[in-house]
Amino acid sequence: MLCDVEPGEECRRNLEGVNDELCERFGWGGEKDKEPARLYVHVLRRLRQERDDKSGRKWKMDAARNFVIFDWDDTILATTALADISKANTGQVPSGSQSLATQLADLDRTAVEIFEIAKRIGQALIVTNSSAGWVEDSSRAFYPKLHKYLSDHNVQIISARDLYSQTCPDAPYRWKSSAFSEVLREKGGDCLNVTVLGDCYSDQYAAHAVHRSICDQREIVMKFVKFRVRPTVSLLQKELGLLTSSLEKILNCKSSFDVCISSSSAEANGLQASF
Repeated sequence: MLCDVEPGEECRRNLEGVNDELCERFGWGGEKDKEPARLYVHVLRRLRQERDDKSGRKWKMDAARNFVIFDWDDTILATTALADISKANTGQVPSGSQSLATQLADLDRTAVEIFEIAKRIGQALIVTNSSAGWVEDSSRAFYPKLHKYLSDHNVQIISARDLYSQTCPDAPYRWKSSAFSEVLREKGGDCLNVTVLGDCYSDQYAAHAVHRSICDQREIVMKFVKFRVRPTVSLLQKELGLLTSSLEKILNCKSSFDVCISSSSAEANGLQASF
């Protein structure tokens, strides 16, 4: 059963505080990272702690139990920024821009590295509220290396819009929660370790709703990593760059939590993403 709370309602009330335990666990922050460019973690919401001794058995972090669910637009691809650039250039992304080309090439390589980490530890998939075919078309245009990787490794790409927009036409935030539920319904046996990465509160809502619907039947660790909404290309570079150094630790963590790639006074100094 899906949670009936509007997406982001509770999340927005909890955008405060620094969780020192997570900072220490994942190696974020510390004396070497002084303000104004100190990296730290804002905890949106701790879901519930899943301890090894809760059920008297050890978690087995094998690939069959591990799921990494990626959003696409403004999480892997800076879709909004590229659309803005296109509008400013009469409908075309300027192919002659060396700076933009360099940034996109760097993002392409980083995205491949992120998916390699995810695939090494578990099952990686993309769930988007965009139409079917958009991920394939946009990756072909902007991320040729990632496009090839997704194809070669049969990474599942799901359009939640195409699957659920007719049944929930007025509730797009439910599309992803329905897609997540369908994917996880018959997966992972009696234990699930799920990490969701996205920029929108609908992504976070979906993670919370699925956690709530599953936790009474099966043990589930649910982690949500929130990206900044509408990032610039350079900001997304920083976000994904930070993610590559922390993703494996996040995926292997045995506790449920939400973390946000956030900003502090560092934003005024050019560091808009912080982990």
